[in-house]
Amino acid sequence: RRVHGENIKAGKQMGQEERKELKVPSSGDAESRKPSRYRVAGWTLLRILAVITLTVLNKKVLTQNNFKCPVIMTTTHFFCQFVFSSLYVWHNPSIVMPCSWRDHVKLSLFSSTFTGNVMLGIITYQFISISLAQTIRAITPGTTALLFFLVEGQTLSKISVVTLLPVVFGAGLATYGDLGNFDLVGIATCLFGCVVSSLSALAARRSLKTGVHPLELLRRVTFHGVPQLLLFAWAFGEFDTIRASPPSTTMWCVLVFGGVLGFILNASNFFGAKELSPVTVSVVGNLICVILIIVSIILFNTPVSFLNGIGIVITMVGSGVYGVVRALEEKEKPKTQ
Repeated sequence: RRVHGENIKAGKQMGQEERKELKVPSSGDAESRKPSRYRVAGWTLLRILAVITLTVLNKKVLTQNNFKCPVIMTTTHFFCQFVFSSLYVWHNPSIVMPCSWRDHVKLSLFSSTFTGNVMLGIITYQFISISLAQTIRAITPGTTALLFFLVEGQTLSKISVVTLLPVVFGAGLATYGDLGNFDLVGIATCLFGCVVSSLSALAARRSLKTGVHPLELLRRVTFHGVPQLLLFAWAFGEFDTIRASPPSTTMWCVLVFGGVLGFILNASNFFGAKELSPVTVSVVGNLICVILIIVSIILFNTPVSFLNGIGIVITMVGSGVYGVVRALEEKEKPKTQ
């Protein structure tokens, strides 16, 4: 009995020592894993600056410099992003994602929506002004909600539907009459871009949920995207256009600079999405739209009537309110389940 009792005490002491070794990390360790305000602010600021600079640069290249090959321009941007992301992965091989043939098929489909969204955005600027395009793009939350309902069965609450109505009304008011160089083809392209953007958001959400590193995801997407874009460039006859009038060295440098901006934009977007709350993402998205509209009106002297201006304000405010409402509803779901 005495030996048995000593064994029990020894077992208890060993268990206590194991529990001490497996204790929960201290609050200091937990705090270190929280997203840094400075890091989040840095990613957000980089995204805003990259979006504004790249959008204005693409608009000037396609319109003022009369560059007739938007797909070639997008291909150059994607190739630069593939090179930069590959260099990062080469220095950090532990983040490499093993891919089966099914994963390659999924990445190829995701890349199709990703490249389509970028290419449609660039093509849109050939037909309509940046301010009009950004106003129409503000209805993307509505198309995203509809897509999530069709694919994942997520339904909208009544308050979400009500907050979407001002967005649709404001977008219609903003496009009424002449807002810059109004063009029906540009409007249709921009609307289709909203749908493709929603598809890309859904695919990116599913991909990032798997825990893949943002730059590894960017490397894979651009790896599949470059051949797709080259095929489109051949189909649209842009190779013949390049042969007929080769771009200058300065133009190629501008295109490469656009690729650097595209890498900064997508990297900051992916990294920021992992640390920012949905409310902040919505606020940042609408802030970018507002800044782009103001910058385009100033730089490109876009004429804006009183009704167009009211429509822009209604659309921006409505889309912001909708984003906040949806984020609060997503936050309340775990409590109600």
